[in-house]
Amino acid sequence: MTESPSVVVVTDLVVIARHLSIFDEIRRRGAQPVVIVGPETDSHELAEIRESPTHPLASVTHIVHLSDTGIGSLAAAVADIAESFDIIGLLNVGEVFVESAGVLAHTLGLPGPGALASKIARDKLLQRMALPELAPHWTIATAQSTITGPALLKPTGRMSSSGVQRITPTDRIADLLGDYPPHETVLLEELVEGQEYSVESLVYNGDLVWAGITSKNTNEDSSRFFTEMGHVSPALGLTAQEQDILLTANRTVLERLQFGSGMAHAEFRLSGAGRPILMEVAARAPGDAITALWHLATGDPIEPSLVDLALGTKPAERTVHRRAEQIYLDHSDGQLDTIDGGEIPVHWVSSTRQWPVLRPVQASAPTRVCAVVATRVPGEVLGEIRSSGDRSASLVIDYPLDDALSPGELDRVTMSASVSVVTREAILHA
Repeated sequence: MTESPSVVVVTDLVVIARHLSIFDEIRRRGAQPVVIVGPETDSHELAEIRESPTHPLASVTHIVHLSDTGIGSLAAAVADIAESFDIIGLLNVGEVFVESAGVLAHTLGLPGPGALASKIARDKLLQRMALPELAPHWTIATAQSTITGPALLKPTGRMSSSGVQRITPTDRIADLLGDYPPHETVLLEELVEGQEYSVESLVYNGDLVWAGITSKNTNEDSSRFFTEMGHVSPALGLTAQEQDILLTANRTVLERLQFGSGMAHAEFRLSGAGRPILMEVAARAPGDAITALWHLATGDPIEPSLVDLALGTKPAERTVHRRAEQIYLDHSDGQLDTIDGGEIPVHWVSSTRQWPVLRPVQASAPTRVCAVVATRVPGEVLGEIRSSGDRSASLVIDYPLDDALSPGELDRVTMSASVSVVTREAILHA
């Protein structure tokens, strides 16, 4: 057996594209990265990337491609890797392997969120049962269910807002449930009014090292769906009391899940009465550009902390110096023609599988557009935004911590990039 130390990174292409510096962080600690990807990664695309002279994944010599995310397949792959490497860490990056990677790390005695936290984090029904004091009013939706006020349907095991939709007393729940697979558990929950936030946490051996609050915008005011359309880190407009309410609720979540080591991402709404309501919790780094926003806000990237925690090392604390924001752009229905970023280069991350490397600036530097990120490719048909995968492009901006962009300033910034589409009518008459 070769005693070459390694950290196994469990992920998929779409997710690791945001965290490519992880490989060098592992090497800086005297270990080799070994990568396991799952079924969401296309084998042909993976082969092309491995031949690319510019993609960081090409520098990883040992990559395993699994056809499913189950614990059996992952355990067998890791056992095979252990024949050639001394596995000193197992780092999950993304949602689909959360449960299996968490259980396997626990089994191997490696640092991680823990088997319990990983299981509960993948099931919103278990989250409701584990944290009743933070839960909205809910029940399991059936064809016989009825409602008397605004409510929503929420699948228990999906991600990226998929399947979450608003319903009213005039809707027939039996008809709506026909849109879900027969054996999928769907929650019927009260519609919680109030601003949505997430709390990002770095946890070391059960101790909270750092937590930051992000405010979020969704498209719920213009549709029946709840897709996230913007993030601000750190959150704007919170009073000291509201911050304390959210951070206290977050601590309750971490303690109830017996969260070990890793990054957690818990989403809450603050009701009009100031009650924190848990929407969901994830035992992994957040999606979209949120980790990049915290990099711009604190000056410190998140990837060194993720590797530290996977190796059982306490990460450094963070101090906020600046505010950063991601704004998803609206688009019309039609075939995507192009995305014009003006003077800012457009990063086509869906084709390159590389998110831009963003550089923090001095705290007092003026407002700037840091990046234009395209998450669809020309030729794709754009339609109603029902889940995260339907979005087309976003801006990442940052500005001084004590500034708050007025609506006019925000409009000026967002006008620096626009999504250009060919309408469906144009396609039909072409």
